Amino acid sequence: MAHSNIKNNNRSKKKRTYILFSLLIFSLIAGIGGYLYFNQSPPQVVVGLPDLDDNLTRLSNEDILKAMQDQVDKDKMRILLKHDIEIDAQGKASVDVRNNGQNAFNIQVEYYLVSNNKILYKSGLIPPNNRIDSIPFENLPDEGSHDVRILYNIYNEQQLVNTTTIDGTITIS
Repeated sequence: MAHSNIKNNNRSKKKRTYILFSLLIFSLIAGIGGYLYFNQSPPQVVVGLPDLDDNLTRLSNEDILKAMQDQVDKDKMRILLKHDIEIDAQGKASVDVRNNGQNAFNIQVEYYLVSNNKILYKSGLIPPNNRIDSIPFENLPDEGSHDVRILYNIYNEQQLVNTTTIDGTITIS
């Protein structure tokens, strides 16, 4: 009988410990939840727009269009190029490459034969308001019509800014 009494005491102690531990965990979770719930900042309601600035000047449609066109003109490169190139008997090509005076950048032109990727011509820098009319091509293929890849390298005062690739054709007679 004494032995069963000790077992019941141990069971009741374990039961009380389990209940106390469960209550402690529940209280801790409830405390954290309550803290987070009550310490929320209240939502701020924003109604309407801010007042107009006192330093406004009304723009006409013409002013807006002029400003937009000025921005487009500033960002546009104007380069004239000839896609269909004919080679004369001396191996010179009439290319007519023009760097318009409105451009703020220097350009460099490179011509490559598409079939074997050999370079036909590589120019030096062409500043704005300058042009190249005819150039001697190297590594010319046989007679006929051939595809070329034309690279336009655009430079600012110090470095390469952009490269544009254009497809063209050369005709060798």
